[in-house]
Amino acid sequence: MILTKDSILAADCFKCEIVPVPKWGGDVIIREMSAFDRETMSEGVGGGMSMKNIAGKVLVRCLVGEDHQRIFGDGEAEMLAGKDPETLQMLLDRAFELNKMNVKPEEVEKKSEPNLSEDLPSASA
Repeated sequence: MILTKDSILAADCFKCEIVPVPKWGGDVIIREMSAFDRETMSEGVGGGMSMKNIAGKVLVRCLVGEDHQRIFGDGEAEMLAGKDPETLQMLLDRAFELNKMNVKPEEVEKKSEPNLSEDLPSASA
């Protein structure tokens, strides 16, 4: 079958994963980033984007509702910064895995500001 413009745009082709978050009292859905969101993140990182609150910056692009639409806007990353770091790290790890992003927390820390370790604990913590 040859796809039309409408069928391509209507296709829900993003991988999603339901992740239990007991500390928050329920589950969240992590979705693969769109090409636009992934390119925006890549350009930001390559262009000197601050790595401070990288968990929030990634998760606003990956957390979705049951309709698979983003529940946070790009400008709402700071809202997640106040959540517990252990949960954010677990969700960040899942988002990296789902999006096939090979960034390791230790690599982020090397490129970041000195206080990043408070915002993004290492996987061994």
